Amino acid sequence: MSPLTLFIAKLLGAVLITMAAVLVARGPAIAQLARRMISDPGTVMLAGSLRIGLGLSIVIGHDIWTGGALPVAVTLFGWALYFSGLLLLLASPERLIAMVDGMKLERNLPAYALGVGLVGLYFLGAGLVG
Repeated sequence: MSPLTLFIAKLLGAVLITMAAVLVARGPAIAQLARRMISDPGTVMLAGSLRIGLGLSIVIGHDIWTGGALPVAVTLFGWALYFSGLLLLLASPERLIAMVDGMKLERNLPAYALGVGLVGLYFLGAGLVG
């Protein structure tokens, strides 16, 4: 497995586990923050641009579709970041609000935290085992 794959996997894993912990620790505040963020066009532009930049960094540096599940998962994660950034930049404010409302953040936050944490554990564990 390439050292780059292992590095990105460990980095993504650590970031995602940290974010899952933040979601658990500050759940209601995070839900309120999400609503405030999508109401501010500058914040949406910044978040979308960062996602596009991070996603393209992974995809350009690590466009690997063979070699097992981990390299493919890292590449797919990069593409997911890129497309989620495009969505933030191209969707109307009304559509973003409807999407956040549809997520039912307040009710489903524990499930989102669990999902983010499990993906993080996969990346970190696979990156460490390498």
